[in-house]
Amino acid sequence: MGRVEEAATFPRPLGGLRVIEAGRGIAGAFCGKLLAALGADVIKVEPPAGDPCRRLGPFVRGQVEPESSLLFLYLNTSKRGITLDLSSPTGADLFAGLAGRADVVLESLGPGRLAELGLDYQVLSRGQPGLILTSITPFGDTGPYRDYLDGELVLLALGGLLNMIGDPAREPVRLGGYQAQYAAGLAAFTGTMIALWHRDLTGAGQHVKVSAHETVAFLEWKSPVYYQSDGRVRRRGGELSQWMVLPCRDGFVAFVYQDENWPAVKELVGDPRLEDPRFADRRGRVANRAELREILGAWTAERTKEEAYHQAQARGIPVGMVADAADLVASPQYRARGFFAGVNHPRTGTVLYPGVPFVLGGHRPAVGRAPLLGEHNLEVYTTLLGLSTAEVAALRERGVL
Repeated sequence: MGRVEEAATFPRPLGGLRVIEAGRGIAGAFCGKLLAALGADVIKVEPPAGDPCRRLGPFVRGQVEPESSLLFLYLNTSKRGITLDLSSPTGADLFAGLAGRADVVLESLGPGRLAELGLDYQVLSRGQPGLILTSITPFGDTGPYRDYLDGELVLLALGGLLNMIGDPAREPVRLGGYQAQYAAGLAAFTGTMIALWHRDLTGAGQHVKVSAHETVAFLEWKSPVYYQSDGRVRRRGGELSQWMVLPCRDGFVAFVYQDENWPAVKELVGDPRLEDPRFADRRGRVANRAELREILGAWTAERTKEEAYHQAQARGIPVGMVADAADLVASPQYRARGFFAGVNHPRTGTVLYPGVPFVLGGHRPAVGRAPLLGEHNLEVYTTLLGLSTAEVAALRERGVL
């Protein structure tokens, strides 16, 4: 494929769709981010004090304040932002009014919370039969774990994925970042898009329910399937794997290869010890992993991670350098495909953000900045709900906005 065209030409396939997003945490915000990237008008509803994500770091230049959370700025690109106290009767009424003018309501307030506020699907879809309500909860809205508290480590543990990471002789190791949350956001995005497609066919809306717990188990499908087929509990590979991360002069490379790559590995490294018949097949390489690591590690230690990476790839060996943040931003591959986009925000200036990881018809979705707290209150409440400027100001004085 040729060079991806500039984001400004992207046709915005979800243009004309309005999404009201309310909730806490990463999953819902990530789903809303993807919908916004495709052109939907996503209106993020925050409490008057701001989304709790605004208080999570890292922060711009270490300044801990609501507009400087880099996590919030990333998760809420291309959205409009308003404030609203949903716990107040007036706030609940205003939210119902916004939902009545929306195609999708996306919420991650907690299981049953909308119903407690008098805002369940039956109420929100009254007069709006095509409304789609997407709810993201830690464990679903039913079952014995429904009201349990979650967390990234908790979700990875209960979903079975944590059991597969790390050395089998030690405690499991968690994945970096918030992978369970992002996966749940992707599941919600997928479910919402399917519901929109169904609405286009039938005119009917529906309630889409996403469990982060189930999302992790969906990703780690092998363990329960293997167990049911042969009664064997899968264990962490750790040192038993033939694949390894090896040190270079300036970092590390991930050395991954199959049996068909072994002749090329021997040619690349050029050490006669690799001709030892003990290394001829996977079983032998695993059994003699420590000695093999020493040989391969001596070769990588003499090179930079980029040199080792490119020299191995030139021989058809799947090796990758362990990229740090500077490597990511400087990557010629990302640059060639226009993956990173410059986003200008009042607190950060122009910063390169990761773009959306898909291209449609040769176009890359645009990336706009995240909203300031309550930035679009006047615009949204006057144009969508018909309130006057004075009414908006009064609601702000009362703490509703």
